[in-house]
Amino acid sequence: ILAGMPKSLIRLGEIRITPAQRRNVQTVLRRGWVTEGPFTRELESVWARFVGTRHAVACSNGTVGLMLALQCLSVDRRRPVLVPALTFPATVNAALLTGYPVRLVDVGEDFLMRPADAEVRGAQGIMPVHLFGYACDMDHIGRLARRHKAWVLEDACEAAGTMADGGRVGSFGDAAVFSFYASHNLQAGELGVVTTNSSRLAHLMRSVKNHGRVPPSIEFKHARVGYNFKTTEFAGAFAVPEIAAARETMRRRADHVRTLNRMIRNPNLRTPRYDPRVSYLGYPLIALNGKRDRFCAALARANVQFRKMFPCLTRQGAYRKYPWAQQRFPIAEKLDRLGFYVPCHQYLVSADLNRIADALNRA
Repeated sequence: ILAGMPKSLIRLGEIRITPAQRRNVQTVLRRGWVTEGPFTRELESVWARFVGTRHAVACSNGTVGLMLALQCLSVDRRRPVLVPALTFPATVNAALLTGYPVRLVDVGEDFLMRPADAEVRGAQGIMPVHLFGYACDMDHIGRLARRHKAWVLEDACEAAGTMADGGRVGSFGDAAVFSFYASHNLQAGELGVVTTNSSRLAHLMRSVKNHGRVPPSIEFKHARVGYNFKTTEFAGAFAVPEIAAARETMRRRADHVRTLNRMIRNPNLRTPRYDPRVSYLGYPLIALNGKRDRFCAALARANVQFRKMFPCLTRQGAYRKYPWAQQRFPIAEKLDRLGFYVPCHQYLVSADLNRIADALNRA
């Protein structure tokens, strides 16, 4: 970079279109079949195999995937579902929009919910969120779910590919939802996939996402009230090569987390836990001195994109009318106040990592 010229922006995420994706898109255009078709079916097959489940159902995005799974998991809209107090609003929005009462649960210092026995009592479902790619304690959640006869819907939208004891996230619950959003671990612009081991649930979701039609019939026979939650062939065409490269993408992101952990020496920052099994969405940090804005200003001066932590759900104006908006969740509120995250994506180079670390060390 020439002296005096601004440094290029280091983005939180990038999409770089590969030759395989270009070829796939050209194939879609040549076939003239742009709604769900062969690439969508291939996507579902390879993703189910990658995650380790019997079924995968593609849909238009991750939020829709949560709504689809919630719509099909239960007809009971009297008993609540558990949602972490610290999450992107899509998790709670999906529950509310499909008519479920919500019970919030605080998170730990690791950003993850670990509900207590008393919190699960009376709930019909648990929605653990694998935030920033970190896996929730699914052994613990599974034991509680079995004890209280609750189902489990994993929100794995930020954790595509993460390994945990016993398998990949997305293979532990009754169903799980992944997002291939543009800034996520694996990318297709907009795309959601629901995984499950239940043939009954997969069949029901395929019907509900397609206006309630009876799959695989193309006749106008509708067995139930449904939505239009389908995706496109273009999303499948993009996603299939992403899945093929998933292990390498995960390795590069984890390597960048390990490198940044070694380079960042500011005692006022808590760096993230490194685990090579994690598919990192971003690089989350906690300002131990309470002066998050100082770090954010330093990153802005260095032209490094960042995001402050999701606000605790009780601080979002959209939920003022709900009784749980008046409750206190001390750890979620603390992380909301002190947390932020910076890039760790697979396209970063040494100079990018140096600039990120230097900005944070100087702040």
